[in-house]
Amino acid sequence: MNSELWRRRVPHIVGTYVAAMWLLIEIGDWLVERFGLPADLTSFTFVAMMVFLPGVAVWAWGHGAPGKDQWTTFQRVFLPINFVLALGFGYSVTGPAPNNTPDETAQAAQAAVAPVVLVDESGQQVEFSVPTQGNHRRVLVYFWPTSSEQTPDWLAYGVPWMLSMELTRHPQISAATPFDSDRVRERLLSVGFDRAINEPASLQLEIANQRVMDAFVAGSVTREGDSYRLKADVYSARDGQIQHRFEQTGDSLFSLVDNLSVEIRNSLGIEVIDQLSIADSSREHLSQSIEAIELAVRGKMAQALDNDYVVAADLLKQAAAIDPTFALASGNAAVVQRLNGQMADAVVLIDAALEHAYKLDSETQFQLRSMRYSMRNEVSKAVRVIQMWTQVHPQSPDAFLQLARILIILGTNPEEAIAAYETVLSLSPEAIDVYLSMSDVYRQMGRFDDAVAKVRLYLDQRGGDASAYNRIGNIWFQAGEIDKARGAYEQASLLADDPRAADLALARLEISEGSFAAADQQITALVNSAKTAREEVEALMMRLRLRMAEGRMQDAVEVLNEADQRATEYMIPIERVFSFGLQLASVYAAAGDNERAMQTVDELATDLQPPLDSFVEFGRLSIYQIMENREGYAESLDKLRAAMQAMPNPVLAPVMHSAEATLAAWDQDYDSAIALFESALDAIRRSFLSLQDPFQERALQLQYATTLREAGQLEKASEQFDILLRQFPGFANAHAENAKLLNDLGNLEQATAAMAKAMDLWKNADEGYVDYVKTKEYASQLAAAANISGP
Repeated sequence: MNSELWRRRVPHIVGTYVAAMWLLIEIGDWLVERFGLPADLTSFTFVAMMVFLPGVAVWAWGHGAPGKDQWTTFQRVFLPINFVLALGFGYSVTGPAPNNTPDETAQAAQAAVAPVVLVDESGQQVEFSVPTQGNHRRVLVYFWPTSSEQTPDWLAYGVPWMLSMELTRHPQISAATPFDSDRVRERLLSVGFDRAINEPASLQLEIANQRVMDAFVAGSVTREGDSYRLKADVYSARDGQIQHRFEQTGDSLFSLVDNLSVEIRNSLGIEVIDQLSIADSSREHLSQSIEAIELAVRGKMAQALDNDYVVAADLLKQAAAIDPTFALASGNAAVVQRLNGQMADAVVLIDAALEHAYKLDSETQFQLRSMRYSMRNEVSKAVRVIQMWTQVHPQSPDAFLQLARILIILGTNPEEAIAAYETVLSLSPEAIDVYLSMSDVYRQMGRFDDAVAKVRLYLDQRGGDASAYNRIGNIWFQAGEIDKARGAYEQASLLADDPRAADLALARLEISEGSFAAADQQITALVNSAKTAREEVEALMMRLRLRMAEGRMQDAVEVLNEADQRATEYMIPIERVFSFGLQLASVYAAAGDNERAMQTVDELATDLQPPLDSFVEFGRLSIYQIMENREGYAESLDKLRAAMQAMPNPVLAPVMHSAEATLAAWDQDYDSAIALFESALDAIRRSFLSLQDPFQERALQLQYATTLREAGQLEKASEQFDILLRQFPGFANAHAENAKLLNDLGNLEQATAAMAKAMDLWKNADEGYVDYVKTKEYASQLAAAANISGP
């Protein structure tokens, strides 16, 4: 029998067939990958060829021997039947399930989500669809280059944005573009892609991995006449392999976006439920007006790419005026107006957007609702909305990040913030930046060793990251461990490709220690080497700190104006008001120009809408405090009390406690003043303000120590001055006030030395600098007393 098989060459033919089958499988895999063919093509080929293997053996037995053979009846019947069976088996294994009805498909898709009933911020029960475990996908949609000069530039940004909005409506998908992610956009801009477009695939993959995405989409868009052509590739963010290719041409941009959205969902293994697949759904969910969509996209471009918030608000509001149901345009306009300080306008726009909430995905609804409550200072409701966000999107790290951030800002529940960050890490173990955020929370809690430990966990996975050593330096600086802080900053400077951040921190140390000449030289080098407006402003603000420490207030005014002008290129308007405007008013007052100081505050007030306009009273408080004008101070404080009563704001608690303490000290109600200063210090240390600037609490510490001296608690006051001057030996005001304490203690020689130190630090101070004028007067009294008591 074996010899007959060999004579008929059956093993040879069957072996050749099997080898050809495997070769076809390999070629098929390459074709699928290279040309985006259906992924089940090779599966079909394999199954069909395996089932047809008996037919090959039968044919070889009958026709493999040398010479001419006759077809038998068996062969004529068996071979066609075997061929049909091969095709049938191949299709049954790789084709669609024949027994699934549309209802069964919908049920399978709906099994990926589950209904959850929550109690909302108003106490009402609301039902949401929540993705079940393992059924949530995160997609990053990059901006797409246009393929012809005839294609408007807005389409390069608009089509990816439309696509991401459509994908996000599905409860199992979170999609975003660089419009929606500041970190993604800033990363693209920082490496030279100044319009956040045309970046290489390698950079796209790196960013997608850093953001812990499941997939990212890149493509191109072309318009020729009334026709559009979309090309898109869906990549796995794990390995950068293309999962799906799309290319379609048509006259309806909406239909093309919808078709691409469906194909991306399918490529991610997500069934499209009929109720979520409305015909022309992007037209239904965004706007039926292409003109309105173009205006909205151009508004987002003005905000994200040009940092022009005024133009952005105008374009977005125009889009909403063309189509009042365009909820996203109204919502985005509200966000921009809030950043512009136009709070009343922002609330109206949020209300307009939520009137058509059915057009918004649930995450956008949560964002707008929490924003509205925040602007009304209904903080507990804002927090509740974000907590609901985490419950409706339990697989979304972004939801827990937002919860942690608002808790950090409030500073009222650090343990819950830590728990939120722990959840982010459990969902996305690769998101090791969370360790740095957790270290910030421990700093707020005063647990400095724990804060450093979290940064070191980050370093264990990231290696020699200079920014992490900068953060360790900041922690030790806030803790008053100056030598440890310096060591960390120096380590950061050695490790960094660009040591600017470390050098700025070292300059701050020089200022705090009173080494003004060294700090000045270092800051000048940083200003001159700045490559961006942001870098220049950061260096200028350190120069401002130096000039104020030196008592050179006229120069400080010039530095502030220069920084404000440069900041227009990247900083949101409302941030400029509070970063530069109110500070400028205080510097004018410190320089003795009270009229200009008040004029500056008045101008700021006219640019702001309620309730933010009431916050300029903090500027007036500062001016009246420098002037020692109790009547004006009390009047401004009354206005702030009324504003805080109408709209409580826990973030401002440290400032309000400090203001109340100052007034109580002026009225010689020292017990109340000391208790209020202690509350203010505790609050500011737990506040996110201390994370932004360790100098924030310095002036408050000085007021507290001074009040203790005035209250006669000299020993306790001495302890506070020792702490303050150990961390800030270059703080001239502290030396001057400490001189008064030492004199009260009968240590005239030490008092004279402390006063000499203050005057030496202020050797270049302006003659009109208010604190310098007062200190010179007291220094003369000390000198006279020393002469009287001398030999």
